[in-house]
Amino acid sequence: MKKFLGHKIFEKRIGLSFLIILILIIAHPLASGHNLKNIKNGYVSNQVSSEEKTLWYVVKLSDIPAGYAWERSKKVMTSQGPVIKGISELRLAVRRLGTKIELSSVSEIEETERGDLRRLSLSMKLSNLETKTQAEVGEKVITVRSSAGGKEFTQKITFNERLLGPEGIIRLTLSSLKKVGDEIEYSTYLPELNQVIKGKRRAEGWEEVKLLGFANPFKTLRVVEIIEPLATKRTLWFDLEGKLIQSQETSPLGELKIYLASKEDALAAVAAQGLTDIPFENTLIRANVRLPKARSIEKMTLRLTFKQGDAVLPPFSSHYQRVISLAKDSLILEIERPAKPIKQEAGFQNGQQDKKEVKEEVKEYLQANTYLNIDDHQLKTIATQLTMNLSSDWAKVLRLRDWVSQNVRFDPGIVFAASNEVIRQRRGTCVSLAILLTSLARAVGLPARFVMGYAYLNGVWGGHAWSEIYVDGLWLPFDAALPSFDVADAARIALVASSLNQGLGEIISVGQRFFSRIEITILDYQLEGRNFKAPFKLYEVKDNKYTNFGLNLSVQQIDSFSFAELNKAWPDNTVLVMRNETEEVRLLQQIWRPVENLELYLYQLAGPDFNRAKIETFIYHGEKAYRLKNKNQAVAFFFQGTDLWQVQVKSTEATKLLAKALQAIHFKK
Repeated sequence: MKKFLGHKIFEKRIGLSFLIILILIIAHPLASGHNLKNIKNGYVSNQVSSEEKTLWYVVKLSDIPAGYAWERSKKVMTSQGPVIKGISELRLAVRRLGTKIELSSVSEIEETERGDLRRLSLSMKLSNLETKTQAEVGEKVITVRSSAGGKEFTQKITFNERLLGPEGIIRLTLSSLKKVGDEIEYSTYLPELNQVIKGKRRAEGWEEVKLLGFANPFKTLRVVEIIEPLATKRTLWFDLEGKLIQSQETSPLGELKIYLASKEDALAAVAAQGLTDIPFENTLIRANVRLPKARSIEKMTLRLTFKQGDAVLPPFSSHYQRVISLAKDSLILEIERPAKPIKQEAGFQNGQQDKKEVKEEVKEYLQANTYLNIDDHQLKTIATQLTMNLSSDWAKVLRLRDWVSQNVRFDPGIVFAASNEVIRQRRGTCVSLAILLTSLARAVGLPARFVMGYAYLNGVWGGHAWSEIYVDGLWLPFDAALPSFDVADAARIALVASSLNQGLGEIISVGQRFFSRIEITILDYQLEGRNFKAPFKLYEVKDNKYTNFGLNLSVQQIDSFSFAELNKAWPDNTVLVMRNETEEVRLLQQIWRPVENLELYLYQLAGPDFNRAKIETFIYHGEKAYRLKNKNQAVAFFFQGTDLWQVQVKSTEATKLLAKALQAIHFKK
């Protein structure tokens, strides 16, 4: 049996959809056009005022104040003639799983009087370190320079269409959308995605909008906008001067609304006393089966049902994940855990292969970039030290995976951090662990990429990130946040695998098409060589006995106790509770991790009440188990394959009650 370790709250590792929605908020330009004038009867003048005025907005998620935005623009003279310069700021302050998250972005945009995009800069803070992007729009090419607290990276993006700035987009909107049904198309560059995007707007009519803090309603043109790579649809309301009055759209975290406000009201939206937990659990998908030993699942067949519109094929395909049938609104997906490679491919044995021998299709996965800065001295030193005495790539991958799993603690306040920050701060969510593992692998010459998708964890499917590393001629998944003994399990859906060399655009675009838009149904799965059909229900209570069909678990109710809390799921790992007026028994399905100190892990799971208790060992169902006791509490731990089970009791006779509870628990073999 491998050893295990974790941190007090390490188990809360999934939830990538939070990143998706925050990037989308930042990526949506307000494009208010508030310096336009002479707007009459649908005619928009090209004149732009040199007067500077700031507009303030409140941002809400699921009707919860989440932050503010402001923008201003004016006409200025440059050596190349008059241009329109705009600046905007977005700041968000919310709580996720009880932890405060603060994010911000500041962008400056320059466009010609005609509205053609010329240059822009963006400073985006999704962690403690700012990511900076500068883009110069030339003749059919954009030169992009980006950095995250270190080395600057440069790339070129080609385009063929006319690229508009925010003022250019609003002019086109107000000059062309005159009656219901009128449509326009435009192209622009979004630095948040590092992509040239296409947008469509359609006029839906005129209506009055009443906002708090304003005495009179606004007469507005209601416009529906679709941004193609994001598959997003939002409604915008513009007044007669081109000011954005409000916008509204659905998101993985509920309705997203941005509306015009006073400066005081906007700033109040991020006041500390007003912070509220966002409905993060709404992004999780309840599983129809509670899986045993999820990190050992060998094969799964899933049905993905799309809530809106036709089924969309995952762009990611591999030798271990394939679509086996496709219907109008659903598809059947088969995932198989790849086998451990028998031999190492020639040229990759030592991880220091001659780059001339590297296959062309994997070269991009050896490069350094803004988020995977493999040239960082500290990262490179640690990667080298961890692997210097290992001869095979397989051993190197597992050593790196285990080190990341053991050394990065959970922090839901980090949304997206570059590898040079993660290696120093050593905290974050699944995203940070995947970023670091991918970077460490590249640093020792192993092609690696960042994978985004869904993973199963204790009763739910949640947005998740892990790594794929090229070993023995195959891309193999490895997960430092939800680790298996070696190759990652099959209880996951990979949606996109990215080098991140072009930034976050690819993962954001794919994530928006899937997160909170599908239902996942487990049809069957394979574990330890045995095939299991999904049971018809999660559990039942009959004749004073609880039965969970997926876990093959039964618990006999203790005399004078009643069952409670039978439908919990991650982030609460409780499977069931038995209690009476004064006593309680709680059974939890915990997550395991590869570690060096099992006793430390057990103390952390047991909690501070047991800091002075001595760990005792005993035999339970023929296997070694562990027990801690204090005056009015007791807790026991035992393994079932790769599951670590925890039984904790509260009673004035805790030792006796723990013994009864252990006798009541049975697993069907």
